[in-house]
Amino acid sequence: MLWLAQRFRPFGSDRGAMLVEAVGVGTRGEPVSGSWTLDATTNLGPLVPVVPALALIRRLLNGWRAAPGAYACSGILELAELAAVLDELGVGHSVVAPPPTLLVAA
Repeated sequence: MLWLAQRFRPFGSDRGAMLVEAVGVGTRGEPVSGSWTLDATTNLGPLVPVVPALALIRRLLNGWRAAPGAYACSGILELAELAAVLDELGVGHSVVAPPPTLLVAA
């Protein structure tokens, strides 16, 4: 595996960035949206995939227990929990102000 990884190294990078945008409908039927960015500079990119696992381990160590059964994992962790781990790792991140609401003609 190491041999293969060394061959592909020239095609990759230890840096990464991400923009997450979410659009939906609020509890009163109003349109809502938000954006979040992540900027992993030199040598920090490989740490990003483990951030949710580290946040979940912390939660478990603090006594949280998942409900029994199978279900989607979305919504289990809060952005603040991920942000705390990112801060400790030195990975930049920010919440971007949502864009103005667009009016759609019916």
